[in-house]
Amino acid sequence: MKSKFSYLLPLLSSLTPGAVQGSVTFIFDETTPFDSMGIGASASLSDTGGADPVFVTMTTVDVIGADSSLASASNGHVTNVFGTSIDALGINSAGFNNTDYSNESRDFNPNEGWVFSFNVPITLEEIDFASLGGGSEMTLSSSVFTDLVFNGSDSDPSLGGVLVPAGEAVTLQMTSGTGAGDTNVRLSSLTVAAAVPEAGSATLALLACTLLGLRRRR
Repeated sequence: MKSKFSYLLPLLSSLTPGAVQGSVTFIFDETTPFDSMGIGASASLSDTGGADPVFVTMTTVDVIGADSSLASASNGHVTNVFGTSIDALGINSAGFNNTDYSNESRDFNPNEGWVFSFNVPITLEEIDFASLGGGSEMTLSSSVFTDLVFNGSDSDPSLGGVLVPAGEAVTLQMTSGTGAGDTNVRLSSLTVAAAVPEAGSATLALLACTLLGLRRRR
């Protein structure tokens, strides 16, 4: 017996994925809005690679401290750019001072992480670490894709165009243990591309939702 919604299947199956525009690169130097900032800090760039420009906004959702505590739990952890001589982003864990690390406030140290999201669907294209010493491990994770793990041999790795929905939290965290190789890890830039619905797909999706609504009223 056919479902009463089976007539929608051909329509829904014709929907195509969002088209990828050009790309934008968030550069984390001393001019970035993320310098010495916590939850809610954001930066916007215009992706002009498609028919219409799309503003891509990256926003800090949370900051993870060296003790794995969260800024959202009333801790003062922030992202931080340490001077023009460094011009790359790390994590400054509030109230944490470990002399095993060359600079706690400047770098990503074990357990420290940055949780962020985007206002539109995007694809992750490339990440650039200013420094990623041997023995270091950084992990990019989310509930919507398999963890991407980088070590000392991956200074400018491609991210393969992984799709991230709007509002989905993405975490960049140092996941290696303590050790000399874990110092001096910083983030220089992140390149993403807006993934906006194609005009035909958006129209079909709207039509499908309208038909579904009419069917439910009957």
